[in-house]
Amino acid sequence: AQPFQPQPHQPLQPQSPVHPIQPLPPQPPLPPIFPMQPLPPVLPD
Repeated sequence: AQPFQPQPHQPLQPQSPVHPIQPLPPQPPLPPIFPMQPLPPVLPD
């Protein structure tokens, strides 16, 4: 039995050129979270 020798991790060669990760655009601030309130009943027409 041969001792297990882990293979060195080789970076995968992507088919397409690697583009730098674009930072996400600044998002508007989230509205304040209000406590859950019962929604009015929605009756179908």
